Formats: sequence, structure tokens, C-alpha cells
Amino acid sequence: MASRAAARAVEQEEIEAQFRAAGPVGTFFYFAATTPDGTQLWQAATYVARIRAGGLMFCLPAEEEVVLFFEAGGGAPEEMFVTYQCECQLETPRGRSLGEAAILLVDCGWGGLGFFRRPGRSSTGALIRFKVGDTVGRPIKTALEASTDQWVTEAMDEDTAAEYMTGIGGEEGVPDLDGEPLDSGVASQLLQRLEQLERRLDTLSYLGGVGYFCVDPKCGV
Repeated sequence: MASRAAARAVEQEEIEAQFRAAGPVGTFFYFAATTPDGTQLWQAATYVARIRAGGLMFCLPAEEEVVLFFEAGGGAPEEMFVTYQCECQLETPRGRSLGEAAILLVDCGWGGLGFFRRPGRSSTGALIRFKVGDTVGRPIKTALEASTDQWVTEAMDEDTAAEYMTGIGGEEGVPDLDGEPLDSGVASQLLQRLEQLERRLDTLSYLGGVGYFCVDPKCGV
């Protein structure tokens, strides 16, 4: 069977472009779990939830075989994958709410893309899908964003969290604007981050308002 490197079909630039165009839930791939010798164990529906300078965060259905795979190291070098399990609201493709299901959020560097496949290009075996009961669904965008925010602000290591909160790469990626024009790429990232914050504030207002507004970077707002 072909190795992971030979079968690799997804590149960093593709992920970044699709995510910036479609955002969470709109950036869909398969995650193909493999052994070190390239044998495929399973594949699962995967949504890219956030991106950072050094990598990305994606979500998978928290089925037993999925969780056990990552607990065992994910068939990858030590500490390539860091995980966070939580509950998330799902919906049908037409937007009907299904209720909560367990999902697994995974953070990894861009090297983890060797496990990613474009839908339809790797159809070996059954696909593990997001479900509530027997009904297939997908994470609701605002619920997924809230889950990722919870991990970033409450449980993730500070350096990785800083990359997600700035969208650029921590303190080193914050531009110095003293008399210098803002790079167009940085400007685009800052605008995207601002739009994400506005959407989340709208969501919080819908859920009953916010008790306070925190400007400390550690708050993630």
C-alpha cells in the first residue's frame, strides 16, 4: 500500500485558502488514520476549525476508535497531535438542529496534513461521520467556534494559544506600525480575526449577553 507521503493530497496553501474563503464547517476533508507503515485503519469526516501560523485545529467525531488512535500517539512522532474532547451542537446539512454530540478537537503542526485526504479521493473503508443517534450531521458553526475558544482560552498551552488568538503567530507576529505600511497579508489576517470576534459577540448576545468584556489577550477576546 502507498505510504502516507505518496498519498498526500492536501497542502497548507489549500487549507489556508479554503478556510479564509469558507471558514469553519466550510473547510471539509477526510482524516485517514494510518499505521507507521501506511496501513489505513479508518477515515473520518473532518472540519478545519482554526488555523495558526504553525499549524491548524480540526475536529473529528469522538468515536472510540478515533479517541484511542490519538491517545496512542496518532501513528505519528511524539506530541505531533494534541487533543481536547468536548460536546458540540450538530445540525443537518439543511440547518435543522440535532442536539449535542461528542467531538474531538485536534491541534497539530502543518506536518499533520499527511493524514488529510480530499473527499472522494480516499474511499477505502467506511467513513466515520458526525452523528446524533443515527442521523448524520455537522457541527453548527457558532457552536464549533465556541468550543475552540474554550480550549484556546482555558486549556491550551500559552504559546500555541497565542498563535490562535492573534491569527498571526503570537507576539512575534504582531506588526510594528511605527511609520511603516501594513503588509496586505497581515491586514487580511487581522480583518479575518476582527470578523470572527464580531460573529462571536453576536452569538453571545443571542445567548443572553456577556457579563463583561475582557481586553486581556489571555481571554481570547
